[in-house]
Amino acid sequence: MMGVSNHTAVCVSGQLRSFLYAPLQNLMYKNFHHAGYDYFLSTDEQLSAVQTNQLMLSPLRSMYVDNGGSRLDGDHWGSGNEHGLLKCPNNTVTHPYLFPQAVRFVACHQLIRREEARRGYLYTWIARTRTDLLFHVRLPPPLGLLQPGGTGGPWDIVLFDDLLGVATRERMPALLLTPALVYRECHGVESWTRACGTTVRAKQLTSGAPPCSTMNLVLVHEPGPVALRQCGFLWQTRCGDLLPIGSRSNCLASVHRPASSRTHGQCPSNLAHSMRAGIYNWTQVQPDLPAVVAA
Repeated sequence: MMGVSNHTAVCVSGQLRSFLYAPLQNLMYKNFHHAGYDYFLSTDEQLSAVQTNQLMLSPLRSMYVDNGGSRLDGDHWGSGNEHGLLKCPNNTVTHPYLFPQAVRFVACHQLIRREEARRGYLYTWIARTRTDLLFHVRLPPPLGLLQPGGTGGPWDIVLFDDLLGVATRERMPALLLTPALVYRECHGVESWTRACGTTVRAKQLTSGAPPCSTMNLVLVHEPGPVALRQCGFLWQTRCGDLLPIGSRSNCLASVHRPASSRTHGQCPSNLAHSMRAGIYNWTQVQPDLPAVVAA
């Protein structure tokens, strides 16, 4: 019989392009990392020995590398992602072009199971985050997110859309396996009604926009009742009790599209400023920007 540890298995998933950017690493270590976190990396490029030694997030227990489907563009312009060409029938909605992203989560699941078998214990909590998130405020550990006190709960799963999630070990499949099922299927009114927690009608699915967070569809595949809290994107204010969100914090920024791209809230015009002004920003670091983590 496997024992249980008071540790958290953290799946860090996404392209490596910005993960080694020094400010991003610094913020993840300062505001995301907690004692007892074990990291599992699922990405598109192999880390060199030097890069591995420079990671601030540790211990890195294992990693999986696969560059197939790295481009997640949902278009026809040579993105190399055949899932982006899929169209759902009338009165169904999903985002098939995100299927390759969800497959990376599956790799994390396998790595975590292998580590549990090797060490002879199960993790208590599971977390999933991306390789390109900048955390500008301290994120609570899993227990603080799942059992915040005074705001409902306890929760089995807390999601920030598809950017970030935490769950009990029992619900690890919902966090790391089920998203691949969600994004490879087109979902109708019955599935969306369960996902949204309210009646969804066919006409709501005709625009192609999901009636609630697509990641909520993990509920369709989970057995029994599941206590899921959906906080939306990190720049939204839906779960202000978990993140101290201020008036200038609702910002989505990109290094190579700082001023002209669609933004949420009052976004600073450049990355250096945004990293000081906002509590959270999403950044896509271009290859020619520094990608070396300070020792």
